[in-house]
Amino acid sequence: MSESKLSSFLLHEAEQVIKVIPVLELNTILVQGVAQGKSESTLYAFQLPVPKALWEVSLAAHIPGWPSLQSVIDGKACFSCFPDPSLPVTEGLYVFDLRKQQWIIKEKEYSFIKVQGQNLLIRKAGDEENFYLLDLATLAVSLYPRLKSMQLTKPMIEGILYPYHIGEENPLYRELSAFVKEKAAHSLVGMVEYLEWKNERIVLSYYIEEGKELDQYLLITDKDSKVLWQERIDEQLKGMALDVFMIVQQQCIYVKDKNQLRIYDLR
Repeated sequence: MSESKLSSFLLHEAEQVIKVIPVLELNTILVQGVAQGKSESTLYAFQLPVPKALWEVSLAAHIPGWPSLQSVIDGKACFSCFPDPSLPVTEGLYVFDLRKQQWIIKEKEYSFIKVQGQNLLIRKAGDEENFYLLDLATLAVSLYPRLKSMQLTKPMIEGILYPYHIGEENPLYRELSAFVKEKAAHSLVGMVEYLEWKNERIVLSYYIEEGKELDQYLLITDKDSKVLWQERIDEQLKGMALDVFMIVQQQCIYVKDKNQLRIYDLR
């Protein structure tokens, strides 16, 4: 295995990755890192398809509480914040223009609801009856008709490939289990994440037992099942996560040890 196709970026000490969002129109990957047990947080930008660190900005200086990156629309990163990290309640709206690298909205009285086309659906503090539409191009706010059904589904983004989640009940699971056993000498536990890229690469994320806990691995092979890359990406886990990796612009993007963004060139 060669590391020549691998790029790795380490976050600040004590920070862990909590969000990774590709911004295809800017050929950029955004990463939010958070210091454990603290509200200190950093937004990082990395270039694609040739990986390179571009810039970073401290969020704590601009967003009170515990910042949360909600979405990116037309090159604008939208944040809300958790006043209390133990409660699932967010407030405020903070928008950072990625092209200009400057804040265009810092509004404590707004609450992010969801993306609505190229705009944001929001609520205003003290108004529980109405929704409002925020136009990010003009920053104008208008009343939005009351919704009978609020659908908060995760939007599908063209150009980003996420893996299939293969459980033990799936007929493919036995085949993947045998494949991993042959290539990595590992016995699978629980779910496998699986994705084929252009019939040229196979990417797998899987778990193995290590004592009473779990270790997580990433495995990449070519179409002839030759191992191109394999590594442990996390350890001593109590549970399993979804969408551990994604493929964007021929790059496999994942996080190692919670504090490293890693990008493997699949070409």
